[in-house]
Amino acid sequence: MASDIKIHSDKVTTSKNNDYRVYSNNVEIFLPKTLTYEVLVDSKWETATPEIASGSVKIYLGNSVVFIEKAIITKTEKGTKITTNYAKFTNTD
Repeated sequence: MASDIKIHSDKVTTSKNNDYRVYSNNVEIFLPKTLTYEVLVDSKWETATPEIASGSVKIYLGNSVVFIEKAIITKTEKGTKITTNYAKFTNTD
């Protein structure tokens, strides 16, 4: 998982092999503008990050993938804020 990402949630569960983490309940993810990532919403690549994404959301971040069930995505001057109730970060290494 990229070290620039800031994540806050009420609950975090890490796998025994440390190959994924599940964040649940009041999850906030902040992706700074300096970070390169790609967004896939309901199996379609987004050319621009949508303001509100519902359905299956995947965010590809270099060596990890974030799976989000339903998200609200807000763009700011400093980056992108994602709020959801469930996010799973999986390492792709």
